[in-house]
Amino acid sequence: MKISIALCAAAAVALLTFATPCRAQSYPPAWSAGASYAVGDQVQLNGNVLRAIKAVSPGGFKYASWELWEVRASSTYMIGIAQTFTSLPAAWTFAQNARVADGAYLHFYISSAHGAFNETFSAPFSLDHGSGARMSIIGDNESNVTLTFHDVNGLVIDSGHTFGLLSNLTLVGQTTDISYTGITATRNSTLPAVQFVAITGFSLPIIAEYGASITMNHEGVTQGTYGIQALFGGVINAESCTVTGCTCGVYASDGGIIDISSGSITSCYSGIFAERRGYVNASSATFGANKHIDIEADTAAVVSATSTAPGLHTQTGANDGSFIFP
Repeated sequence: MKISIALCAAAAVALLTFATPCRAQSYPPAWSAGASYAVGDQVQLNGNVLRAIKAVSPGGFKYASWELWEVRASSTYMIGIAQTFTSLPAAWTFAQNARVADGAYLHFYISSAHGAFNETFSAPFSLDHGSGARMSIIGDNESNVTLTFHDVNGLVIDSGHTFGLLSNLTLVGQTTDISYTGITATRNSTLPAVQFVAITGFSLPIIAEYGASITMNHEGVTQGTYGIQALFGGVINAESCTVTGCTCGVYASDGGIIDISSGSITSCYSGIFAERRGYVNASSATFGANKHIDIEADTAAVVSATSTAPGLHTQTGANDGSFIFP
């Protein structure tokens, strides 16, 4: 009888246990306006994890007191006049230590809804980030979102990093040095989507080097010494892009590869120059008002110019293994 009573009691406890409603865990806890937080405390807000970077007293939420720690839910942070962040560096600092979960994204959206956005930089802006492949900087209107770089390089990425998307931006160089670049990708880094980005005022508007790659869509590159440049195994896909007003519109050297098929190269001193095993695909490209020459290949370089009309001034190096395919 005692055994039977014990068994019945155990069964009753088990039944009660299974009947208790399950509750989802909440860790870190949700942010609370009534709570105090110490440096290093973590909270959940809008599905993401934030970490306190200073002591926080009870009251309203202030982004300056927190850093983004983990992006669990796809998120967009607004930048601009009367937006969450008033500058791109402020938004970047907020997220610089964040991990973006697989399947999620983090967008920095620059809005001109309350006025054109103009920001001047006195140092290059690095796109290096551990979760950069799932991050984007997006303007709402290329004509109204301007990033100006004064005597420094513009956007830079290196050391194998990837950054997901740059879109609807105008990059302006106010430089006196001939070596400053608008967008630089180097040492196996990747910019897989540069879309509707206008680049002007830099001596070297866009460059991929040492195994880095850039994919451009509908960009307009103006002015500069070398408009689009790929060196030392760098690769640039600039299909349908336009290059105007440069000393040399497209330059590929030392194994660099550039695809500017269906693009336009006009009003440059030289249109395309490939040398030292550089390769340029210029099929279906158009040329106009280039002052010196449309296409030149030298020292084992190759330019494919099928279905183009490069004019009468194409040439290659003499007996050096270079080719221009008509």
